[in-house]
Amino acid sequence: MFRKNIGYISAACFLLLSSTNTSAEGLLNNSYIGFSGGFASMSDADVSITDGVDTIGLANILEYDSGYTFAAFAGTSVHDNVRIQADLGYISSDFSGFSVPLPIEVTSGGLSGFYATGSVFFEAHLSEALTPYLGVGGGFFAPNVSDISVSDGGSTLDVPLKAADSVVPLIKLSAGTAYRISENLSVTADYSFLQSADFDIEIDPDPRAPTLVSDLTAHTFGVGLRYHF
Repeated sequence: MFRKNIGYISAACFLLLSSTNTSAEGLLNNSYIGFSGGFASMSDADVSITDGVDTIGLANILEYDSGYTFAAFAGTSVHDNVRIQADLGYISSDFSGFSVPLPIEVTSGGLSGFYATGSVFFEAHLSEALTPYLGVGGGFFAPNVSDISVSDGGSTLDVPLKAADSVVPLIKLSAGTAYRISENLSVTADYSFLQSADFDIEIDPDPRAPTLVSDLTAHTFGVGLRYHF
């Protein structure tokens, strides 16, 4: 159900982007491009283990180190207080360990991936330069799960992992502020929440091994630069 709901939101956002009937000249006059980057904090991962018959759920079992994210984006204003924006970004964070005491520790591995989103932003022009905004959007995330290595202090075990799903739906909620520093340039600072649908993780290449199920839940804090046409 959650996967379906995220899919509906993602599809609706892309339909809104594609159905805007503003003229080409008007879109260009109000358009911008830019890039951003910053800090990513992934929430502890819930992992479900299933063999096709039985499922064991482990809540908040896997912890992440601080990670990073960056994105390129393009958008246009469709109203004095409304703009639409498309993002292509990347997010990455390494596993840091388990949230419960275990006789082993994680020495390598992590979650990363590209994402594409379409968002609608609502702005409040407090002055000619300062514009806070809120945004909601949806899109897709392409998960990449690195092989995980665990150690008991004496020996190390490498577990080859791969994401079985090439892409999953994603929602994105944002809040931030833009500050115009010249006629064509603005700097931005914002927060975003990213939540993907569940994706399967396989222990490669053993088809008899149980399947793991997890998702992406992340908080990002970044700064960016926009160029206005």
